[in-house]
Amino acid sequence: MLTLLTLLTVPATATPDRIAYEVELGSNADKVVAEPEGRVAAALTGSGVAVIDGWSWQIQNVTGACSDPRDLAAWSGDGGETVTIWVACGDGTVVPLEVDSSREIEVGEPITISTGYAAIGVEAGEQNGEPWLWVVTEAKSNLEVQRVALEDYTVEGTVWTLSQSGFN
Repeated sequence: MLTLLTLLTVPATATPDRIAYEVELGSNADKVVAEPEGRVAAALTGSGVAVIDGWSWQIQNVTGACSDPRDLAAWSGDGGETVTIWVACGDGTVVPLEVDSSREIEVGEPITISTGYAAIGVEAGEQNGEPWLWVVTEAKSNLEVQRVALEDYTVEGTVWTLSQSGFN
């Protein structure tokens, strides 16, 4: 039994056996998110989004989501079989990238969260058993957190206002 456990343990100095994503020298991935099961991940790289299949390590660069992506969130309601990658955009919208079980990607319709101000942060999760999307947007003198119901993409509106001195 000890020999089997020793064989299954990967040394801390092991190197990866394949490359999942490469970025050019001098550039970087601004953010990487993955759904909890690790079946799908996404990277925000400057003005683009790359979706990574966690099983095959294949990369798909997505075009047409938005020209100024600011943040990413991953959400799956079925354990990672299908995943939605949410892209917060500089024009105040969030765009869903629907990744199906075959890892085909469909760019969904943008959801307007804020008119005239950028969506700079996004997070997906559950609250009281219901799936929600929280979006941080810039505003005239502060930041606002908007909440969107993932059941029907209804924008609930501002649920928190953030400022440099505190929050409501």
